[in-house]
Amino acid sequence: MRPTQVRSRVPAGVSGTSAGTALVGGSLAVGPESTLGTVMLLVSPLASVAVGSLFFYLQAELARYLEARMVAKARTTVENALDNPRYTETEREHLRGVLLSVDTLAIARRLEWIRDRVVS
Repeated sequence: MRPTQVRSRVPAGVSGTSAGTALVGGSLAVGPESTLGTVMLLVSPLASVAVGSLFFYLQAELARYLEARMVAKARTTVENALDNPRYTETEREHLRGVLLSVDTLAIARRLEWIRDRVVS
């Protein structure tokens, strides 16, 4: 699975549910009749949604960052190989093709990411 193929929302849902459950548990420990307990009970659904959304956003951003880092590392490796005087011109032509492929794939993945966010 590629790093940006973060399609599962299960971890985000679990973290959101955990936050809401923690607030409900805390409100029951404080006492649901008290003002603090009532506020905690009322805020728990909002906390579930907020924490779940934040976790999902961070998960997607981390995947994008890791993919960008992987592409940058691949580019650097190929560029270093191109600078190596031991390679023949034929091998360098092949490496230029590889570099073009890395760039093309990176652009295609970015466009796919944008299309998924804008179109859907």
